[in-house]
Amino acid sequence: MTTSAPPPASPADPGGLLDGLLERVAGLLSGGAAAGEPTEGTDADEYARVRLGADGRVAAIELDPRLARDPARIAPAIVEAVNAALAARRLTTGRRPITAELQQLQEESLAVTTEFNASLLASLEALKKH
Repeated sequence: MTTSAPPPASPADPGGLLDGLLERVAGLLSGGAAAGEPTEGTDADEYARVRLGADGRVAAIELDPRLARDPARIAPAIVEAVNAALAARRLTTGRRPITAELQQLQEESLAVTTEFNASLLASLEALKKH
């Protein structure tokens, strides 16, 4: 999995400096949702099919019209299909090592924090001169 660079931010937007890095860490720790592959799952009878997008969110739900005959089976079929899609997602993202990616994020966060601190110090110096 490749991680994307954090969004550009300026010292005037301190929250934006680390937001992208935090999103990437959260994605890595949650199984790679930030850059996973789309996955799909079905219930045992294949009456419900669920597709998860690359971000791990439900992208589509398809129901077989035969479920209309037994509405009590609709919710359980959807739940089973979602769980199957999530399990498939874990299989495709759970095997990759994340140590190197977390190390890279740590280094980038240090650089961003250093830049932010330098900006704060420069602002304080400017205020002292006025």
